[in-house]
Amino acid sequence: MPAPSIVPNPKSRLKDQFHEVCRFRHLAVRTEEAYWGWTVRFLRYRKRDGEWRHPKDLDSTEIGSYLTYLATHRNVAASTQNQALNALVILFQQVLGHPPEAFGEFEPATPPRRLPTPFPLPPPNPTLNRNPNPAPKTPNFEAMGRIGGHWGFRTLGEEFRLGLRL
Repeated sequence: MPAPSIVPNPKSRLKDQFHEVCRFRHLAVRTEEAYWGWTVRFLRYRKRDGEWRHPKDLDSTEIGSYLTYLATHRNVAASTQNQALNALVILFQQVLGHPPEAFGEFEPATPPRRLPTPFPLPPPNPTLNRNPNPAPKTPNFEAMGRIGGHWGFRTLGEEFRLGLRL
């Protein structure tokens, strides 16, 4: 069963049509504001190339060029580019009624390639291993508290979930 759609009031302003569609789709108010912000940025980007034109007169290459501009010149994250794409999908498909293939080709933003780097371990402290009541498989809480902080654990619970035994 296809999702229900809405035809916004064609006599109202573009902003009012956009908000009407967002309310029909039950989007959060903050999401609606963020999407409208991306729509305004897109319209300003298109105005920079010349005089202002209504979005219904734009073609797919202009949408793709904006998304490529975000990835290459603005160096936005992939999630930011996806949010801009979602805003433009609502604008062009839901508000203006363009077909889904009207977005053209664009260069996707590259996700960051960062690996976590652990802090270097402190030199071993022989007093940490002195346990007056040694029991098998009993965690040394003092050692876990001191060394675990250097490994980047937030709580002792994380160390227990990982099964660390000191």
